[in-house]
Amino acid sequence: MESLVLDGNRSANEEINGNYAGGLFIQNCDRHTYLNVVSRSYNGDGFSFQVCDDIRFENCESMCNANLGFHPGSGSQRPEIVQCVARENSQGVFFCWGVSDGLVRECRPTDNADFGVSIGHRDTDNQIIGCIIEDNRRCGILFRDEGEGFLAGHRNTIAQCVIRDNGGSENGRGIDMRKEPCNVVIRNNSFEDSGSGQQKIGLRIDRGVRQESVDGNRFSGMAETIRDDRSSES
Repeated sequence: MESLVLDGNRSANEEINGNYAGGLFIQNCDRHTYLNVVSRSYNGDGFSFQVCDDIRFENCESMCNANLGFHPGSGSQRPEIVQCVARENSQGVFFCWGVSDGLVRECRPTDNADFGVSIGHRDTDNQIIGCIIEDNRRCGILFRDEGEGFLAGHRNTIAQCVIRDNGGSENGRGIDMRKEPCNVVIRNNSFEDSGSGQQKIGLRIDRGVRQESVDGNRFSGMAETIRDDRSSES
């Protein structure tokens, strides 16, 4: 599917849960490709796909939707979101439950009301590469508190991204790793505050995080580069 604009007429429609509908919604479908598709002003998710494998979005835009921009849904394997924009939604890219081996590359999750990218419940082995993640109100990238051990988002990689001016409405964190994700790689990213004072902390690491690799990152303009809450453990 390519070269379409899907206008949700948000102001004239009731909100609907993204697990069941979206500006574009698919379920139990495999090997779809979407090129140059715009989903905008929907009173729910822009793009939602549930229990779908090998779905690819390229040069697509999710804009001004009430909820999630791109929603790789429960159990979806190997999603690819490449050179896409997620702007002015509630969240930009939301990995749901058990999403694995996905790729978000050269995307722009920006100006979203909550998080640019959200990773959580058994979302493992995903890569976020070469993205610009900026001006998201609560946090740039969130590793959600989904519980202990098995339930966390393990073995995810964030590399070569610009993470800038996020978190103005909360604690100003570029990446917030909550609870117990393990074996996460955060490498060669640029954490920046351009002078707005929104992004106060580059990377926050919770007490349960283990065996992470943080290497080659650059930090500019923030009060704290890395806040490691494990340092206060008794």
